[in-house]
Amino acid sequence: MNYQKTFDDPLKLTKLALLLSGINVIDKNISKAARLAIDSLFFFNLAWLYMDVIAEFFWLLDGLRIGKSFDELSIIAPCTTICLLSSAKSTALYCKGNILKATVKKFKEINEDIDRDIIKKSVKTLHNVILIMKCSSVVVVLVFCSLPLLSMAYDVYNYGETVKKLPFLVKYFFNPFTEMMWPLVYFHQIWSN
Repeated sequence: MNYQKTFDDPLKLTKLALLLSGINVIDKNISKAARLAIDSLFFFNLAWLYMDVIAEFFWLLDGLRIGKSFDELSIIAPCTTICLLSSAKSTALYCKGNILKATVKKFKEINEDIDRDIIKKSVKTLHNVILIMKCSSVVVVLVFCSLPLLSMAYDVYNYGETVKKLPFLVKYFFNPFTEMMWPLVYFHQIWSN
């Protein structure tokens, strides 16, 4: 059994997710152009995220101004908090990427020096944990992102009409509910959050 391959398998999805976020944890040396592209992706994703965080803040201010209930206003707080926490964590990973790479490299070295039975058990446990995380993350993302669409379908089925809805309650400086803008804003909210 190739233990190094077994050690790297659970990390593939994590590396891909981080790379899509603009965080490079790949051990190999990459070109300056690739590094620039990955760095640009990080800042693009961060800007997209904060566009929604700021829009959520304006929605909250507008809700306070027009007298929305505490229940309505508190709906947005968890979303904004999660966005702020995730950006703080991803920024730390981006800034300290070399430490993360060194840690993974050290684990690979340790992997070569320890008992193979321990490795088998540990890697199996790691595979199971990552599988559970993958499944739960996919379910949460799918449900959260499709809930407005399901709600719109329910309205059409029961009332014959609906209003366009978005996953996050935000107030943009433009109308996101036009025929042209709504699909773009919907995609934007799913990607950025």
